Amino acid sequence: MFYYDINLYNAAKTVFQNALLEDTNNNDLISWLVPNKKDQAYIIANDQGVFVGEIFSVILEKEFDIKSCSLKDGEYFQKDTKIFNLEGSAKMLLSVERSLLNILTILISVATSTKKLVDATEGKFKVLDTRKTLPGFRYLQKYAVKVGGGVNHRFGLYDMVMIKDNHIAVFKGDIAKAVKMAKENFPMHKVEVECDNFEQVEMAVEAGAHIIMLDNMSVEEIKRASEYIKSKNSEIIVEASGNIDEEKIREIAKSDAPIDFVSTSKITMKYDIVDISFVIEE
Repeated sequence: MFYYDINLYNAAKTVFQNALLEDTNNNDLISWLVPNKKDQAYIIANDQGVFVGEIFSVILEKEFDIKSCSLKDGEYFQKDTKIFNLEGSAKMLLSVERSLLNILTILISVATSTKKLVDATEGKFKVLDTRKTLPGFRYLQKYAVKVGGGVNHRFGLYDMVMIKDNHIAVFKGDIAKAVKMAKENFPMHKVEVECDNFEQVEMAVEAGAHIIMLDNMSVEEIKRASEYIKSKNSEIIVEASGNIDEEKIREIAKSDAPIDFVSTSKITMKYDIVDISFVIEE
């Protein structure tokens, strides 16, 4: 039995209902021509990947009277694997087909891309996502990142104070002032500073930032900056970001730079597509 988080259920239900409304506008024309009978279908993988989507078995049965079973979240599958089996009204199966495929493709692709990057770290640091997610999909995409072995960064502007380049520009480069104000006004929240160069790193350390992001730095610069930060305060969390891909992750791991995380939007915005197909059994 799949024990699910109610927040996951609500997020998945909302995304699915919106996708279905967008696709059918409550008037699937071809479904009027389909015989009113029970049918069986399956979703098959055309590539290998990491499965995400158990929650939709619950939604399909509760909301659409479609019985289904799927692989477990996090289960790795090979090409030609049946990842979902469904049984229900032929009309309903055909109506939900495209919406279900679109959503599962996104989530499976996110988890699979995440796993590739996690494997590249050699266990030396963790992979974070970002706020760069598809509108309306943030909760589900961040869930898929976790299924793929990644870690969630902040969910939004409300659960961490992150002082980025444009904020620093507004403060006229005064990182110390920005960090001081953040700590005084939001003492229960972590304060992160995005640094583009070594001078900003020194200021962020001196200001007492909890987390320092090394943005768009070379591997050599990441190593130098992270070693400096840890030598000053080993409790400061170091995050490398900007142009992070599988190759750069391997280079950072090989360098033994003492970072805690890499963060990348690649896993939620530029992921490699895992192709899947929906088939009605004859």
